[in-house]
Amino acid sequence: MPTSIGHVVGGYTAVELVGARPGSTPRSRLLWILGLSIVAANAPDLDFLPGLILGRATAFHRGPTHSLLATLVVPLLLAGLTRRWTGSFWTVFLATWAAYSSHVVLDLLIPDPLGEGGIGLLWPFSRRPFSFELALLEPFDGLRRFDAVGLNVSFTRTLLSWTGVRVFLVDAVLVSPLLLLVPLARALRSRAGRRRTLAAAE
Repeated sequence: MPTSIGHVVGGYTAVELVGARPGSTPRSRLLWILGLSIVAANAPDLDFLPGLILGRATAFHRGPTHSLLATLVVPLLLAGLTRRWTGSFWTVFLATWAAYSSHVVLDLLIPDPLGEGGIGLLWPFSRRPFSFELALLEPFDGLRRFDAVGLNVSFTRTLLSWTGVRVFLVDAVLVSPLLLLVPLARALRSRAGRRRTLAAAE
């Protein structure tokens, strides 16, 4: 499970990969799309909030908000509620779906800093936690480990501690290589566009 920084990187990369950031979009609408994508990329971790209210931050973490059902419902809601300002339901849906889904995929693949294995991928049909953690990231576990007890006792203080800062920095380094896919995706789309133009001219 990456931190919020890692999820922003993953979400932005996913949006670029699916081509949901059209270059011809007016600047104001583009900012809406990118802003909503950032929100969607971190939205699954809003499940910390009810736990914070109850005094145990991790009580509901990695549950329903990390499910396949949520990857459809939340983007549909975001696209529908903001259509008046974005002017494009399906572009926003695609962008937020990509960003939200990237969060779920990264949480499946990257070990959880809290030591809680798996996410509720198939909720509500199954409560079984799913995890496909990458073995090559195991050497970083010690550098990425949060104190789950401390997080439940003092959420903000734990995040702002040296341990919290270290986890954020390590995750940023681990996830940042995903950005290398962005220019590749743009180049492929540009090449496809040129081919379509040439085909239309023939």
